Amino acid sequence: MAYRPTGRSPGRPSYGSREKLLAAMCKLLSERGYAATSPQAIWTRADCTRGSFQHYFPAKELIGLAAIEDFTRRDTAYLREHLDSAVTEAEAAHRKNPEPEPDSVRRVLVEQARACLYLLFSRRGGHALIRLLADPDVAASPALVGATRDWLDRLRAELARTFTGKPVRTLGVAFGPKQAGELAVRMVNDAMGEALPSIGRVPPLQ
Repeated sequence: MAYRPTGRSPGRPSYGSREKLLAAMCKLLSERGYAATSPQAIWTRADCTRGSFQHYFPAKELIGLAAIEDFTRRDTAYLREHLDSAVTEAEAAHRKNPEPEPDSVRRVLVEQARACLYLLFSRRGGHALIRLLADPDVAASPALVGATRDWLDRLRAELARTFTGKPVRTLGVAFGPKQAGELAVRMVNDAMGEALPSIGRVPPLQ
């Protein structure tokens, strides 16, 4: 019977190593931030080897960018889903009164959207975003700055879309584009400020 080798070839990273490394980086960004996370901390948390880390991410910046991209995708989808629920609440408030005051319906919409943001910034991604925005090592990397700002801008854009979209226009309570943009910036900043006390101090480098 011919010999059939089993397992992976020597030096070849195990299946799923990239995903495990990326998940570990996401957790560490939320808990520690970028500057306080060493490559060794990442592969140790992921239960991977240094070789696997270097195979997939030859530089720490690369796994940082991959983690930010992952957070951006997931958080944008999460916020969009919950903001759709905020619009549903505004529609319900509109139906309760045959002749509702537009301002009262807008207040329902804004308060529901604010609750969505507070939920988002209580999650791992929200904590990571706040840490990244204040991280000195991130500030020194144009690529990381750009990716972090894109993440923040996409969250603001989701809010602005909610305040100007067809559903709220149908209700007659849509905000103007400029007003919606300014409101989105203010609400995101407020939500981050509310989340700061729960994040705590950044641990020392590990």
